[in-house]
Amino acid sequence: LDVLDGVNITARKRGEIERNIVKGWDVIVSPKKNYIILYNTKNNKNHLLAKTIAKRIEMIREQIYEVQFPPAKPITTVCIVRVCADRQEYFAYGGPGGSAGYWSSGDEELVFYDASASKKPDDDTLSVLYHEAFHQYIYYSVGNVAPHSWFNEGHGDYYAGAKLRGKKFVIKPFRWRVPVVKKAIVQGERPFTEVEDDKGNVRKQWESKGYTPLKDLVRFSQGQYYSYPGVSYAQGWSLIYFLREIVPKKKKYREKWGHVLDTYFDVLQREVNRGGALTRGGEGKEDEKKDGESDEKDDPAKKDGEDKGDEDKGDGEGKGDGKGEEGEEEPLDIARIFFRGRGGPAALKKAVDAAFKGIDWEEFQKAWLSATK
Repeated sequence: LDVLDGVNITARKRGEIERNIVKGWDVIVSPKKNYIILYNTKNNKNHLLAKTIAKRIEMIREQIYEVQFPPAKPITTVCIVRVCADRQEYFAYGGPGGSAGYWSSGDEELVFYDASASKKPDDDTLSVLYHEAFHQYIYYSVGNVAPHSWFNEGHGDYYAGAKLRGKKFVIKPFRWRVPVVKKAIVQGERPFTEVEDDKGNVRKQWESKGYTPLKDLVRFSQGQYYSYPGVSYAQGWSLIYFLREIVPKKKKYREKWGHVLDTYFDVLQREVNRGGALTRGGEGKEDEKKDGESDEKDDPAKKDGEDKGDEDKGDGEGKGDGKGEEGEEEPLDIARIFFRGRGGPAALKKAVDAAFKGIDWEEFQKAWLSATK
């Protein structure tokens, strides 16, 4: 495939791509050669979609991701964007149930499907692209690690609201999440009971109604986040939207909370990049267990700590047909990232501690509620 000439991939990777192209599929490369788009042409209907994806993914990376999250070192990895013809083909390929797309760090693939019934790419398809492309970028920008879910998924949904106006992106509220978080706020804070395990450790057992207090949400593990998926995603989006769109416009807010996102990212990136080598998806379990992490693929349909099976599927984005009652999203899957050496959970803890140090949580949550309800 001549289109792959000059692309920074190994001969082995190129051979795999060329051998696995089947009838009805095609390949193009993005303008800066950071992405290879493999797509089902759907009888030549999807050529425009593929070209749009190739152009847009480079644009949003250059205009937004690289500006807001400068990488710790140059990102040289070339990632594959695989566009399936429809939901059926997407799930047959391995898409997590209840999702519209996922980022797999193990395969270095961003996978989703064409959600448009017409030749023109629709907003839902592009929203999934922007969400998953952020997961891919932040993973390499930080240093091969996924941030806390409120930060990672919240930003993914924040960028899912991106609209191209002329040659520039503008961010709008992401319509999938707005009604969900508003309903949760009307219901009030989530009730909980405190339970004690055999070792005397006390934890909160949350009920599935209302919104999670922000001081708890920002420290949730992935398992906790996904045990209440629809509202957690909506809250994560609303918190990032509040910090990026509301806080900077008010001097009082800006002085108190304008540092939160930059501090979190800077500390996490610093700690991860001095913390040692990283491993993924089932490797290094002994080191991972020392840090208190589980080795499961998070699935809110199962209890924390159960065996979830395959670890390779990455961040998944639910949409459209995956919605449940009252517009809530189906569970979305994200793979764990495992560490060797220093870093890992310790780096995540340092980042969130630094970002929210000295914050009056009652005042912060009241401002968020006022801006969001």
